[in-house]
Amino acid sequence: MYDTRIVLTLYKRHVAGCPHTKDRFYRRCRSCPVWIEGVHEGKYRRQSLKTNSWDRAEELKRAMERGEETTVTIGEANRSFLAELEARNVGRPSIKRYEALLENFANFAAQHHVQTLAAVTVQELRNFRSSWTWSPITSVKYLERLRSYFKFCLQNKWVSDNPALLLKAPKVQQKQVSPFEPEEVAKIIREAAKHPRHLPMVLLLRHSGLRIADAVCLRRNRVKAGKLFLYTAKTGEPVWLPLPEPVIAALESCPNKSPEFFFWTGEGKKQTVVNNWRDDLAKLFKRAGLEGAHPHRFRHTLAASLLEQGVPLSEVAMILGNSAKVVEKHYAGWNRARQKRLEILVESTWDTKLRRA
Repeated sequence: MYDTRIVLTLYKRHVAGCPHTKDRFYRRCRSCPVWIEGVHEGKYRRQSLKTNSWDRAEELKRAMERGEETTVTIGEANRSFLAELEARNVGRPSIKRYEALLENFANFAAQHHVQTLAAVTVQELRNFRSSWTWSPITSVKYLERLRSYFKFCLQNKWVSDNPALLLKAPKVQQKQVSPFEPEEVAKIIREAAKHPRHLPMVLLLRHSGLRIADAVCLRRNRVKAGKLFLYTAKTGEPVWLPLPEPVIAALESCPNKSPEFFFWTGEGKKQTVVNNWRDDLAKLFKRAGLEGAHPHRFRHTLAASLLEQGVPLSEVAMILGNSAKVVEKHYAGWNRARQKRLEILVESTWDTKLRRA
């Protein structure tokens, strides 16, 4: 005998204006929602599955029959995910990016009559991605966040799989950021020397490889005995970077009343003071005759200098706080010193007679 406790039927509830209103089992109209009705565990039910896809409706129907039905709404999932980020003490800037993504996702889902996570299909995510107007590199970042969001939902068993994994990231052509040339650094330092606060910042960026935000918020206790504390290695040992004496002297003479920071008063928002410094440095670069320069090029300059001296990628990665793969991808671009070293190595393999020729 058949199990009569579960007898469910899918059908289309056509919207006004659909030419197939008389055929409730016509599947191909994309704008009409799929409903389900029948007996489920001894009870009659009729409800919308919050999807226009017949294939997705079949998946939901099978999930109901297996007793795996989920009714978590997108709004509930968004709030839970953001609360999890807060509990993990994720930085506020990162949370704001997730908030922007999830707000767009919720609005898109509402426009397409999708309310529950179970009703989200791969095609609907593709349509959502197609609505993005961001650059390819930004789209890659947002796709990573979307995958992280659905991974969280999967771990909570709100979805049966991670549909975002089937979305392919757009191709991104990485722009090679060139380091400052020695003469460019000299121009910047000469211009920075005209301002007592600018010179310490420029020298610190050049010789530490710190990101601008980390440099602006650098604490005084991280500089001791002529060395900058970078971080604690996995071995538990601290990693210190030696700084030239002129850099130490400039930091100590930097006019700032804060007993805790070199460049920040400790008041107000960090992002605000970082943005202010970005503006100041942009004006400094312009006065030095370097249009379009930005502080991150100092990081590339240090990395290139170390690589030119033959420092291994792993050691450069340790200083910058990156992985060796990241350093190789972003900082190990070709340069004149590496070209000359290659020529010497190749010539050393030649026969003596060939060298003379």
